[in-house]
Amino acid sequence: MLDTNIFDRLDDDGETLGELADRRDLILLVTDVQERELSAVGDPARRERLLLIMRSLCKTLRAPADGGGGRHRNDGLIERAAAARCRLLVSDDLGFLAHASRAGAEAMDWAGFRDRVVWGRAAGGGTGKR
Repeated sequence: MLDTNIFDRLDDDGETLGELADRRDLILLVTDVQERELSAVGDPARRERLLLIMRSLCKTLRAPADGGGGRHRNDGLIERAAAARCRLLVSDDLGFLAHASRAGAEAMDWAGFRDRVVWGRAAGGGTGKR
């Protein structure tokens, strides 16, 4: 499952975006929470780019009914959906990653996902595509 902040990374990394568009061995997921967050982006051109990326790459799932309260409610919804429906949560929010890991979810930042999952490089580097 891709956290909302990952779409900025994809918007900035056309090579990885293209690779993910061609991959058939990965199922990228988001929830309706991420879709609402991207729909709220203030810059109309950026909002449309990010939504297009999300809609072209990802399958959207309905988030659980309750993810808790407070300012981290959306993170709670995303974390619960990830734990229930997928194998990996990808986020650049270090606090969110730490919390998800403590809750038992497999979690990884953008750099790790890009290098290890998308390009198949071993931890610590590597060269070229798989």
